[in-house]
Amino acid sequence: MSDVTMKLDEILQNVRKKPEFYRTGRNLTEDEKRVVSFESMWEISFINSIPADVANALECAFTKIDRKHYMHFQMKEWFEKQRYLLTQKLGRPPTHAESMEDAEKNRNYQRYPLCYVLNFPTMVVFNQKVLVPSDTRVRCFLDGATELHPDHYPYHQIISDNTARHSAGR
Repeated sequence: MSDVTMKLDEILQNVRKKPEFYRTGRNLTEDEKRVVSFESMWEISFINSIPADVANALECAFTKIDRKHYMHFQMKEWFEKQRYLLTQKLGRPPTHAESMEDAEKNRNYQRYPLCYVLNFPTMVVFNQKVLVPSDTRVRCFLDGATELHPDHYPYHQIISDNTARHSAGR
């Protein structure tokens, strides 16, 4: 079992033992809690618990179907929230350099692709060049998300079905 898989398995076990830790955002800063909606808190909290090397491995496991949609959501939702957070912290709009520094410090570039998968599972497919849908890394990530989602949304099944449809050319 790889280090990445072991770390994800450990996170999944933590999700199962103490889901309220993630649902209430106990690992988020007060600034993050002010910007993140309660409905999204579990997502950000869950993704923040994933180490950088694991997030990088997971990011390449998914392919976005519509790059334009991906970029639009990133610009309109993700960057705007990050900019708002930094503006609140600084008491003024941040410079470009400050925004970039903050994004690096908070791993925003690593967190966004995983947030996109959880927000738009019908807009991604499994990257079959990198893995098969039963890959343990992906299974742990998506199972953890399913357990934390208030309605236990079947992420793995949705993305698997979407991958099959996309592969068949539909």
